[in-house]
Amino acid sequence: MADNQYEITLQDVYRKLLSIESNTEKTNRTIEQIKVELKEEKDKVKILIESDTQTKGKIVQLDNKNRKNNILVFGLPPTENILENISNLQKILEINLQHEHINNIYEVGENKDNLRRPVKIELVTFLKKVEILRNTHRLKGTNIYINNDLSVEDRKINKKLRQYLNEARRNNIKATIKQNSLIVDNIKYTLEELESNPQILACEIDQEIAEDQKLGEQNNYYSNKRKELETPPEQPNTKKYVKNPPRAAKKPIKT
Repeated sequence: MADNQYEITLQDVYRKLLSIESNTEKTNRTIEQIKVELKEEKDKVKILIESDTQTKGKIVQLDNKNRKNNILVFGLPPTENILENISNLQKILEINLQHEHINNIYEVGENKDNLRRPVKIELVTFLKKVEILRNTHRLKGTNIYINNDLSVEDRKINKKLRQYLNEARRNNIKATIKQNSLIVDNIKYTLEELESNPQILACEIDQEIAEDQKLGEQNNYYSNKRKELETPPEQPNTKKYVKNPPRAAKKPIKT
């Protein structure tokens, strides 16, 4: 009787082990299935993110294209007639800016300190915009200045880039901002590159100092050479000197 009970107990244990193994296999299959489904969902999310990025990129490109021919004019005196200011502006810039050159013109932003809000001018052609920007040096001495019409994101980038630009110019380094990048010695640096590696501009400054020192040494060398060439050579003394000339022989005394 005891042996039968023992056999039944072993059989029960064996069946339970088989049941556990079967359940484990089902659980593993379920886990694998969940992993596959998660991967599929991740792939879908990745595709959506890429699509969203592409869509945003296209929107940015379209926005930049629409702004390409635009300029913003700041510091114009308050007046009821914007066109009157534009007429005065073209006289200062010494360019031809007529109604047929303009698609649209209107104020943007908020009123501040009794100054006219910035005026956005949407020009018909990019060439007319280039002509205007090339003559902005004539605005020196006035309170008027002209900028490109940038998006909010581009304005943030350019504001940060201008800090690096000012630092470069304080160290007599020729630099400019173009297409959301800082151009130093014909090398383009993005804002990300400048922020991730602050030593970039420091190296440019050190290189500029080294070049200035080298140029100074060269200038000193050529300056000394020039002085040597300009200084007339000393005239040689034509008077000949004979060292320890031989004495004349004494004549014999006649007796």
